[in-house]
Amino acid sequence: MDPVLECRRLTCGYGRVAVVRDLDLTVTKGEVVAIIGPNGAGKTTLLSTIAGFARPLDGQVLLNGQPLAGGSPTAAASAGIVLVPDDRSLFTQLSVLQNLKLAQARGGRTVDDVLDLFPALRRRIRSHAGVLSGGEQQMLTLGRGLMRPGHVLLIDEMSMGLAPTVVADLLPALQRACSETDTAVLLVEQHAEVVETIADQIIVMVHGDVAYRGSAERASTDRDAIEAAYLGQR
Repeated sequence: MDPVLECRRLTCGYGRVAVVRDLDLTVTKGEVVAIIGPNGAGKTTLLSTIAGFARPLDGQVLLNGQPLAGGSPTAAASAGIVLVPDDRSLFTQLSVLQNLKLAQARGGRTVDDVLDLFPALRRRIRSHAGVLSGGEQQMLTLGRGLMRPGHVLLIDEMSMGLAPTVVADLLPALQRACSETDTAVLLVEQHAEVVETIADQIIVMVHGDVAYRGSAERASTDRDAIEAAYLGQR
């Protein structure tokens, strides 16, 4: 299958300091690629660069075979890249409904589509986003991202601050939403067990380099290798 998102020998960072070096990455339609690694591995820097918030120091980002203009979030968004940030970036004084309506765009999902994916939001539709639980806020954040028409969904630390049971409820909805539209997903997390149920491919990054790469099926039986990569031992 032809790749939707490609990184070719991508080096990115800040100023002249490289944080991610010579990364090759491919995500195809409907595929979920998870990048895991400790703090400081370069995961968020990578997403920021793909989304246009930082210019690559070297290499290329391609969407459907076409190079993206580096350093332009507007160009990345127009091309079909949607970033779901780790800080959620909700309008806390607006209601759930108002937050969703602000994200609605031609060709994307409707408010009802999102509420079908996350029924808990339907019960809080008139509540201010600021009074929602952490899990409900993350549902709203994902819902807004899924409403944007796009080819690639970048998700940064979806599980941050959430109980494992809450994350377990979020993952099937995310998988269903992306498989229905063949959306490619690049998902950043800290630990493999969070994403192994939905990821097709798992990459471990340590200090800006790829320390492990393999299918989720292989990763599930290769815990020692992942742990060694995560700790920088291979």
